[in-house]
Parts: sequence; structure tokens; C-alpha cells
Amino acid sequence: GAIGTGGRNNGGGRAGVTYVSVRGGDPNFTLVLLDGIPLNDWTERQGGAVNLEELPALRAAATAAGRTIAMANGIFDLFHVGHLRYLQGAKAEADLLVVAVNSDASTRANKGPDRPVVPEAERAEIVEALACVDHVVLFDSKDVVSVIRALHPDVQVKGTDYTPDT
Repeated sequence: GAIGTGGRNNGGGRAGVTYVSVRGGDPNFTLVLLDGIPLNDWTERQGGAVNLEELPALRAAATAAGRTIAMANGIFDLFHVGHLRYLQGAKAEADLLVVAVNSDASTRANKGPDRPVVPEAERAEIVEALACVDHVVLFDSKDVVSVIRALHPDVQVKGTDYTPDT
């Protein structure tokens, strides 16, 4: 098939994206080369990212709509299938799932100076991308009490590595 390059997209598309049209093959398609796309600053993202000060309004809106909120939290450094199953299970407990992700400072306070491996913005972006997650909030404190007090979730969901005392 014939290959025609569209070159870098200037204007209407995303910077750093090259579009290549492949014609005559089976099937015809457009190949999108993601070259040199900078990592987005998660704090500038739209969608499910919220800050601690927005949680009372989120709670009020959910209550007004008759929706329940589950809250899960964690560091989510080196995300694995156990994290995914934990968050999917948490979502099953309520209409909305808010995930509180420990900031880098909070992670160091809990895990030591060599953690996290993955920076907070990237950990939050990974969690936010999951279909089961509605909102993500980063928090700086050693524990999640400030988030619980701001959100007043209907259910707080913890993984199997926690006990009622922890």
C-alpha cells in the first residue's frame, strides 16, 4: 500500500504527533506516531482531579443527587494487580469512588527517604485513568484523616493489609 505522511500536526491536533496515512492495504488506517509528547502536569488536568478544598462541595453535590461515595487511599507506587482489584472492589461499595493518593512528602514520611519510586503526579494520573475511579485527590499528611474529614465518605474502603486499628 501507499504511505503518505501528514507530517507534524500544526494547529488542529496535538503537538508532537505525526500522522501517517496508509492506503491500499487491508485495512486502510492512519498510524499515529507519538513522538516527543511531554508528560502532562497532572495538576493541570481536567476530569477527576480534585483538591482537598473541593471535597466538601463534591460531597454536597453527591448528597443532592442521592449518590453515595466510597473512599480508598494509598501510595500506589509501582501499581500492580492487587491495587487494581482493591480499587475495583471499593467502587462496588458506592456510586462514586474517590481515591486519596499520598503525595511524595507523605510517602517519604510513611515509607522512608527512598520512596516513592514513581512521582506523585504520575501515580495520581495512573489511578485517575482507571474506569472504576471517579475522582483523585493528592494529600500531604502522614495519614488520611484530613481527607476523610473533608469528604465524609459513606464508606471508607481499606485493603487486606490493614486492620480496624490501623
